[in-house]
Amino acid sequence: MVITEELKVRIKDYKKIEKKLKQLGAKYTREISVVDTYFNQPSKKVLKTTEDDKGDFLVELEKKAGKFQILKYDKIDNVLALKRKLENQFGIKTVLKKKRRFFDFGKFMVNINLINNIGEF
Repeated sequence: MVITEELKVRIKDYKKIEKKLKQLGAKYTREISVVDTYFNQPSKKVLKTTEDDKGDFLVELEKKAGKFQILKYDKIDNVLALKRKLENQFGIKTVLKKKRRFFDFGKFMVNINLINNIGEF
C-alpha cells in the first residue's frame, strides 16, 4: 500500500470514533508507541523524524488543500545523528510522544493518534 496523503482531524472521544469505525466495517489491527521530532520549517512544510516499532524514518510533508501530501518517507539507520544534524540546521520545533491505533477500512488506513498532553487526532 502506498500512502500519498494524510488528512488530520482533531477528535474529542476516540472511543466513540473507534466504535463507529467498527460499525462501518473497519478492523482494528494494532497499537504502537511513537516519538515524532518536528523541526522548524516554513508554515506549509513539515519535516520530522518518526521512531516506532518498524524503525526510524525521515518524513517530509507539504500542506495542500487542507491535506498533507507525503513528499518523503525514508527509513534511516542512525536517527540520533540525523536528529543532531537537523537540529543544528533547523532547530527543534517540538517532540511528541503518542500511541497510534491502526484500523483497516477498505482501501484506507485509519490511525488514531493519542498524543501525550496534546489530544486525540
